[in-house]
Amino acid sequence: MMSNLKNIFMKKDVLLQFDKSCGFFARLFSRQEVFKYPIVYLDGKVSYLKSVLDKDKAWGFIYRHYIIRKMPTQLMLPSQVPNYCKNNTFAGISYTVPPYSLMQRLLTKDIADINHLLEEIGGKPFTSRWYMAKNDKWVNGETWNLDERLCGVNPQNLSNQVAIFIGEKNKAAFYPAIEL
Repeated sequence: MMSNLKNIFMKKDVLLQFDKSCGFFARLFSRQEVFKYPIVYLDGKVSYLKSVLDKDKAWGFIYRHYIIRKMPTQLMLPSQVPNYCKNNTFAGISYTVPPYSLMQRLLTKDIADINHLLEEIGGKPFTSRWYMAKNDKWVNGETWNLDERLCGVNPQNLSNQVAIFIGEKNKAAFYPAIEL
């Protein structure tokens, strides 16, 4: 996966520095403590090593095929999102709203690991609030409390109790991401 990331970023003229911890066997046989997901720093360094952590310089983490920022945006209207993404970049690449499938997996399967990671790198863990995902969908940090948050929004698919359509006047935050 890491060599694939190098190729993607080299094509986009972005220089990322992958340290030795990014190799599978290096992590497997390392005596140093490592994060479950690679951390991306403002200077372009990517590392699993906890010993190199600098909370002020950590930008986010790699999850599946996205770099996800460690802090969510402020609450905003869906109509404000395209302009926000266009005007904000990391490593020369514009932000994007993570897709629903990524957020659903993160919030249902990996939420404990991700929230622990966010705390360790100085980010803000997911809470029981709604977050934007692509295609005008919302995902919830606590899907089992869905009934409390249905006021003013139209249910999209309540059978899986995760996504709803965003109304024009509803505000939500999202974790900006960079697609790899």
